Amino acid sequence: MLRLRTVLLVTVLLGGMAGSPPAAGAAPGNAAADQPSTSTALLHVNFRGGFNGTGYQPAPGEVVTGTLTRDTGGETLADGVVGLGGGSAGLTFAPSAALTEGGAVTRSVAVEALAESAENGNNGFNTLLSIAGGAYYRFRSGLTGANEYGMNGPQPPYPTVTGAARAPSDTMFDHLSLIYSYVGPQESRLSTYVDGCQVGQTLVNGVPAEAAANAIGFGNEVHPGGTNRGFVGKLKALAVSSFTGSQPASILADPGAPHDPVAPANTIAVSACDSPQTVVQKAANVVPTADQQAWQSQELTGFIHFGPDTFTDRELGTGTEPVTTFAPTTVDTDQWARTFKQAGFKKVILVAKHHDGFLLFPTRYSTYSVKSTRPGRTVTATWWATS
Repeated sequence: MLRLRTVLLVTVLLGGMAGSPPAAGAAPGNAAADQPSTSTALLHVNFRGGFNGTGYQPAPGEVVTGTLTRDTGGETLADGVVGLGGGSAGLTFAPSAALTEGGAVTRSVAVEALAESAENGNNGFNTLLSIAGGAYYRFRSGLTGANEYGMNGPQPPYPTVTGAARAPSDTMFDHLSLIYSYVGPQESRLSTYVDGCQVGQTLVNGVPAEAAANAIGFGNEVHPGGTNRGFVGKLKALAVSSFTGSQPASILADPGAPHDPVAPANTIAVSACDSPQTVVQKAANVVPTADQQAWQSQELTGFIHFGPDTFTDRELGTGTEPVTTFAPTTVDTDQWARTFKQAGFKKVILVAKHHDGFLLFPTRYSTYSVKSTRPGRTVTATWWATS
């Protein structure tokens, strides 16, 4: 029996999706960070509630363990977004739990915000996040001309450590986190994250951060000496959690959109810090090369394996079958072509040499070919198809 084996290969490209990393990872070298993390949500609002005078009235499901107030009364709230105009404007959260003791921040705390910067106005010391007046995330245009995060010690000469921060976008909301870890009287740590990725290095101070008030500032400083450093922009959600052990996972959801539009390309790198939404956008913009598009437009490709296995009815031969096993008597290659064409195939590949080593063309370099299938007879390259 003559058996024709046709193999259709379909290539499917699958793009993996990396999970969004937590807003904060464990601080390197921190013994406390090696312990299991326990956290308590002190604040979690998406501004579904409203202001009653200067105080914020949370909506059902929101968490305000303490009081959340607006600093001037002129801060706006519309469609779940708070507008801040700089100067003395801002929001202050005074938790019921004590974060400070003896002029120092003695409790580990994670502060988060979904913030969007105004295009203009944040050009010097505008504070976006403030922890008790001793740790901060702010803009700075003075001598360094860079945004920064840092913390001050509670005693003169006020030991200070700072790092370069990344400014929130002025076209979308960014997820910003300021993570303060109280290790003990001789050590505190501070790290900052933007859209799930750490910015700069974890800062280490030999003393706890200064505590000027048991309060958290959003869009302004809570230190009495800096309450005119208001942030110009918008706030969409806020969260504060105290924790022990390793740094907690984020309370706020990732805003999701990438900073810059994803340009179509043949290859787009995926970062470990890309959110799922960013990965989806990148995957949606991967386009084929001209050659790949031409290959894909062929849609169907047929493979013809025609050799000793056709006559032994085996899936895989060993290459030890006698060469005379290949003994076609009637072969209609035109019928093969018609069948492929009727089925919609645009390309057919005839395998001239496969795993068993049998050659579908005459050659002086091997005796395991069509040339040796009929000893004593002159064989041409088209013998197997015409005899």
